[in-house]
Amino acid sequence: MGGLVSTSTSIDAILNNQAGLYKLTGYGFIASAEQRFLLNELSTISFGAAYGKKNLGSFGLLISSFGIDEYKEQKFAFAYARKLLDKLSIGGQLDFLSTRILGYGSSNSVTFEIGIQSMVTKEFTLGFHLFSPGQVSQGTESNIPTRMNAGFAYHPSNKLLIVLEVEKIIDLDFAVRGGISYAFADQFILRAGASTGETTFSFGLAYKIQNSLYFDGAFSQHEVLGITPAASVKYYKEK
Repeated sequence: MGGLVSTSTSIDAILNNQAGLYKLTGYGFIASAEQRFLLNELSTISFGAAYGKKNLGSFGLLISSFGIDEYKEQKFAFAYARKLLDKLSIGGQLDFLSTRILGYGSSNSVTFEIGIQSMVTKEFTLGFHLFSPGQVSQGTESNIPTRMNAGFAYHPSNKLLIVLEVEKIIDLDFAVRGGISYAFADQFILRAGASTGETTFSFGLAYKIQNSLYFDGAFSQHEVLGITPAASVKYYKEK
């Protein structure tokens, strides 16, 4: 759906906006993989797990790896989210980042991210997410880029979802993302989206394997660099 971040909910939120983890009750797990532009060197694999309880909030763990043996970026993260008010939730995540280049050693950094979501009405949700505020160094010659995402999700019916989001990465232009999701059958959801940041178009299909178990498959198309396939398997329960 165009790479949506700010209004993600349930177990998907461990990869995007942690505030959305508040919707998770019981346990949730997700395993995802992406191969940007069909290049092994640009592959990402992520594993996330979360547990939520009404009076305690939701706790999450995330491990992800990008790249190959010659160049690898890894992320280990601890997340927490809870409802502050009836229509407001907040979440945060502590990130431990490691970059290793074969023959040149490795560097480690610690940063954090924070998000909020507000269910303004039953159909309309607002979201905001901030990743790595401030000047956090990554090695000796670069900093981790600060990223902000703000958007809304409109859910006019149980079958239809419309999302729109603005993203700002420090030193880069604003990007606009949008997407639509439609459940055309009990077990299938069709999704599509677009992003101006990388001039990409995306589409995908979600399949409900059985109760609380899902498979998501997606492709995005860059006008110059080509196709990026992605997939995830997840288990979760919503309120």
